[in-house]
Amino acid sequence: MQDFSLSPFGIKKTQKNNMKYFFLICGLLITGFVSAQTDDFSRFERKTIIPISGITTAKVVRFQSAADYGQNTVLLNQEGTVISHSWNKKDEKIQQKNYLVASVSSEFEGSKNALIDGDFKTSFTFSPVQEGAKTATFSFPKKSEISGILIRLDNNVLPPSKMSVRADFGDGKLLPLLDSIPFSSRLSFSKIFVTRIEVSFDTPHFLRINEIQLLSQEEVLKKDELIFFAEEGQPYTLYSHAHFGHQYFSPEVYQPLHVDNKTPLFDMPSSQDNNSFNKDFDGDGLSDAIDLCPKIKDSQNTDIDKNGRGDLCEDPDLDAILSYEDNCPFIHNPQQQDQDLDKVGDKCDTEENRTTENSPYLLWGIFGFIALILGFLVVKSFPKQKNT
Repeated sequence: MQDFSLSPFGIKKTQKNNMKYFFLICGLLITGFVSAQTDDFSRFERKTIIPISGITTAKVVRFQSAADYGQNTVLLNQEGTVISHSWNKKDEKIQQKNYLVASVSSEFEGSKNALIDGDFKTSFTFSPVQEGAKTATFSFPKKSEISGILIRLDNNVLPPSKMSVRADFGDGKLLPLLDSIPFSSRLSFSKIFVTRIEVSFDTPHFLRINEIQLLSQEEVLKKDELIFFAEEGQPYTLYSHAHFGHQYFSPEVYQPLHVDNKTPLFDMPSSQDNNSFNKDFDGDGLSDAIDLCPKIKDSQNTDIDKNGRGDLCEDPDLDAILSYEDNCPFIHNPQQQDQDLDKVGDKCDTEENRTTENSPYLLWGIFGFIALILGFLVVKSFPKQKNT
């Protein structure tokens, strides 16, 4: 009977227990949801383990690196909690350049000058139907010194698999400098003096680039700085080189932290492969690097128009019907009209519309109907015999 009696506060004990269990379950569900949202770093290709030693109290620290860690990074403490961090990027302020974009191998979207305008919000896109490598050539008015190249891809763009660099040392010939190397967003090499530089990218995907900077030796020697509040003896993990589809979107962790000449400065450890990196975002058995439609499952990699983009994720005529089911994939026809039912839209069907194309018995039916009418008229024309 005790379970049904009222407490001094007018709440039944069973209700109290139920409320306890209710809030406990809600807490577990919320914790699980938050963990699912913040603990999945499978779309970050690289990670860096950063040990902390040499500080006596918890404080803001700086770690400098010549490598480019990309635009989206996540920093975790030893407990796996995401913590605030910021970057002092050496390429944030771009000096006026003395070179021009001499040529590009193809143009699809944007001005080629967007490659060197110093604005990371503008971009240039190479044509997806282009065969072979996608190439940009830069020219100098006179022999100039360079020691590196910085490439800033647009957000959600798959990195090319390979890239090459050729240089003209003043004799008009482009000679290989780096040949079919794995793509890197920042390259450095021994100082050279050139009049032209050609950078080419090997990728079957759309290639949209925000900026390509040819770096002097002084610029190459500058280093990015990772800044965060650290505790002595605790290792931190930095996830970097984010690919599209990552579930981490929290701008508040990028709040700037105050630094000065007294802020401890360390060298960044080398990064390593993230063993949990998911190379196949849509799970169709094709790695993103070769998947022509990396965000939608299509194990056949279908590309009926052979333009380098999967049919499941393209609509070249912008009629809201994807190519693989569009009866006229290159001409805007949202109504999909097809009078002769030959699965070729009327707007791009060069054949004459044939009403009987898919109804072979229709013509015989028409002839039979005409014969029936004629027979009826003939019989009708005969005089009727009178009964005697």
